[in-house]
Amino acid sequence: MVEYIELGNGWVLLKFATVVDKHYVWISRPWLVKGLNLVLSLSVPFFDPHSASIGTIDQWVRISCLPWEFWDEPILTDLLKPIGVVIRVNHNTLL
Repeated sequence: MVEYIELGNGWVLLKFATVVDKHYVWISRPWLVKGLNLVLSLSVPFFDPHSASIGTIDQWVRISCLPWEFWDEPILTDLLKPIGVVIRVNHNTLL
């Protein structure tokens, strides 16, 4: 179960019923809902939605026509270093 609290200025606080739920959402990012990228951040004390800014964004990256020899997680991670830190590689894609 998730409690959804609008903080204003486009910010939303999600309160999870269990640590397991929170962990699942965090490790399964990035999240795309109706074509919009959800930017997840851990809670900080005294958060002010009117002065907050986003430093980084998790983003899906699709690589078309990549030879099979490169479809290995360490190789993909190294290949994508110029884009940023790889959070995870889709397991189904690797299979």
